[in-house]
Amino acid sequence: MHPTLFKIGTFEIPTYGVILMVAFIVGLALARKRAAKFGFTPDQIDNVSFGLIICGILGARILFMIQEWPYFQAHPSEIYTLQMRGLTSFGGIIGGAIWLIYWCVRRRQSILGLMDLMAAPMLIGHVIGRVGCLMNGCCYGGPTTLPWGVEFNHEAFARHPAQLYDSLVNLGMLGLLFLFEKAPRKVGQSAGMFFMLHGASRIFYEFFRIGSSSTTIGGLPITDAQVAAGIFVLIGAVIFVRAARKPLPTSEAIPV
Repeated sequence: MHPTLFKIGTFEIPTYGVILMVAFIVGLALARKRAAKFGFTPDQIDNVSFGLIICGILGARILFMIQEWPYFQAHPSEIYTLQMRGLTSFGGIIGGAIWLIYWCVRRRQSILGLMDLMAAPMLIGHVIGRVGCLMNGCCYGGPTTLPWGVEFNHEAFARHPAQLYDSLVNLGMLGLLFLFEKAPRKVGQSAGMFFMLHGASRIFYEFFRIGSSSTTIGGLPITDAQVAAGIFVLIGAVIFVRAARKPLPTSEAIPV
């Protein structure tokens, strides 16, 4: 593990934060490349993306603090840290979605159209971001004797590198999204696919974290993240089906 990239005096530059910035840059490049295909301009993508990363980080931080509030009550000085530690991806998606909706309403743009465009960049950003989790030594899986097991936090045994499992599964989901987008589709269907694919990948990922870096709900063999991911899948299914049923003229279907 290498949680600190380098230090400037007493201020640490976390590897996790740097990798998140790399994820944002790669996602932005992909979004700009997709812009014209979804009826937007690269300048519009630049404009929306700045607020997207700010609100995404805020959402990820706020939801994490809500989940871990007893800890932050005991350590109030850690509430305002600038080192980008203590984030949750669900909060990031929610915070980013709020900003995206606000931006579209203010500029009279299609909310679902922009969500369609951002589906692939969100997935590739997550693929890269999980590498940051690995370097940070968080979000690991349970013990394993497999040859690719990783020792976290100076433990005497190896654990599943669940972060990399999640990256690989989301990379596969990205391939499925690109395959789906090769055919004509209606506005909102790519967005629906994103929620379903990402939610399904998170449900799978959590099975490796149960009892290690994720806790179960009551005595059930599921985690709170799996419940949230299941909600994402349902939301995606509703968006996808409603978009597919909408009686749009053929010219309004998004072409290949």
